Amino acid sequence: MIRLSRLVVTPLLVCFFLSSFIAFAQTPENLPTEVNKAPKSITKEAKQENPLEETLTDIKGHWAGEYIEILVSRNILKGFPDNTFRPEGRVSRAEFASILIKSLHLRTRQLPNRPSFQDVLSDNWAFPYVETARAYGLVSGSPQGYFYPDKPITRLESMLMLAKAARLPLPNKKSTDIILADFIDESDLPQWARQKIAAVVQQGVFINYPDKTLIEPNLSASRAEVAVMSKMALLPQVKTRSEVAELMRQKEIAHRWVRQQATTVVSQTRLTGTLETSISSEINQLGTPVRLTIDNPLSSPLNKPLVPIGSELIGKITRIKPSGRGLHHGQIGLYFNELQLPGGQRIPVDIAIDSDDELLHGATRQGFKPVVTTVDKLLIQNDTRDNNLPLGSIFLTPDALSTPLTQPVPSLKKKWGEPVIIESGEKLKLKVKLPITVEAYSP
Repeated sequence: MIRLSRLVVTPLLVCFFLSSFIAFAQTPENLPTEVNKAPKSITKEAKQENPLEETLTDIKGHWAGEYIEILVSRNILKGFPDNTFRPEGRVSRAEFASILIKSLHLRTRQLPNRPSFQDVLSDNWAFPYVETARAYGLVSGSPQGYFYPDKPITRLESMLMLAKAARLPLPNKKSTDIILADFIDESDLPQWARQKIAAVVQQGVFINYPDKTLIEPNLSASRAEVAVMSKMALLPQVKTRSEVAELMRQKEIAHRWVRQQATTVVSQTRLTGTLETSISSEINQLGTPVRLTIDNPLSSPLNKPLVPIGSELIGKITRIKPSGRGLHHGQIGLYFNELQLPGGQRIPVDIAIDSDDELLHGATRQGFKPVVTTVDKLLIQNDTRDNNLPLGSIFLTPDALSTPLTQPVPSLKKKWGEPVIIESGEKLKLKVKLPITVEAYSP
């Protein structure tokens, strides 16, 4: 008898301590902060996380359609047998209690033997939802002990329950008054509910389509409104199709921006290069090829090196004008349309002389070398720094006469313009006209 007694009592003691521990762990103060865990009980439906299998014929194009899809796909809300959702229909208080429990994935508490509400008995389908929501402090009934499960939930009731369930931070009184001042019917709110409704508005949970200036707290909440507000408050981490598409669009924009910033030498970038062959406004012709070696590396706006020192610019003379009488200085225009990297890769570019008119001018610091100008076989001295010779003195070219003639030439009374002469090895200042994309971007 003693052994039998021990075998009977021991399991009873274990059950007692376990039940006491569970009851303590699931007190109202211990409402879970993580709402993304799958439920362990309540009903079979609540465990299922099936995608939307049936097309609901009356939500396509509806303003709340994508929010409804999310709740239906998670078995939080259901459509009707005729494949409709009836978004303008009403939601009962019992249905809303089930929405809270399913959305938050709350675990079922030990259900009481005696129902908490006289009108939600143990054989009612909503009994586990209502009792669990009551235990967590999310719902309450009347002082007489009634829950009114079949009564349509009002907009005020739904917003108050959502504020509790989502633990929305409450604004202070001053902020509450400022937030609610935008609504025409704010005076219809009971004073004790103002802070929670302000929190719903502040956190972006509030919805009243199409008139956003009205709260309409005493009207019944539609199924569409309940779907939107429940998703916003309880499933903020779940994105609608439109939100996913916008995120993808923003990601693509950011990707393109990073790609552009990482692979592009922007326009107006300055650089210098060393001329490989001499050019002159007096000798060369339109279309003469020109090559130049880059002296400074070019980088992207993100300081990623793109064009190393030693890269070559390939171009040609696009404009040429010899010097002439009356201080008509020579001009040369250069256009570089190809960049060759040290590895041999060739990239189309648009690079020109770094000046206002993109030309090299005689008698300027860039593109001018003080030398004599060739006119047929005569050299006309225009360098006024030599005070020993009068302006306009002429020289025969070396193959004609080695001794200069110092007498003035009457036909050359006006000073001759300066040429553009740049020897190989001299530097040119250039600028990038159009952005240069150097390499394919890989994140």
